[in-house]
Amino acid sequence: MVREEMRRLLIIVILIILAFFFFTDDAKAGRKDQILRNIIEKCSKIWDELEVIQAEIHLVAEEARMALCADGVIEYCEEEVQEIRKRSILEKEKPILTGHTYRITVTHYGANVAETDFSPCIGASNENICDLHDRGIKVIALSQDLIGYFKYGDQVWLEHDDLRCTGQFTVMDTMNPRFYYRGDIFSPEEEFGKCHNVQMRKVK
Repeated sequence: MVREEMRRLLIIVILIILAFFFFTDDAKAGRKDQILRNIIEKCSKIWDELEVIQAEIHLVAEEARMALCADGVIEYCEEEVQEIRKRSILEKEKPILTGHTYRITVTHYGANVAETDFSPCIGASNENICDLHDRGIKVIALSQDLIGYFKYGDQVWLEHDDLRCTGQFTVMDTMNPRFYYRGDIFSPEEEFGKCHNVQMRKVK
């Protein structure tokens, strides 16, 4: 809409300048080349100014839309709301961290035999991870190469652009030996793809 109005305004300006070009004494006096250069310079300047105005309008509109998304006034703001929620988690819930930062790939698994074994609710820690999940404890399984740096019951903090791979989790299970530098979030209700380059640190 804004760009269309800009084009209309520019066309009007060009028509006015062209009218001046063809009907003034200067044009008849043989100075057409100079007048044409002036027309091009003026049109270019006007276009640049209109582009700046358009960018400012878009910036104000986007800021207003983000504010409405944050207040829940408008719908269809999944990405914006996710970013706002992630920022809130990082600012308000992020605990004191310690130790090395590990960069891992994170996936998810559920309580089914195909993904675990014949006792899918019992993790490698011998704890009932289904019960822990029902109590609101976020459980994660780590690849066996990482179990050397963490023990069952340790709290870890994950940080990633995807909110589902961000937050505080408890190490209660381990993964198949074929995986390296991996984490598997216990998520029986929600499925999601891989989160690459997730930052993981131990909670102090």
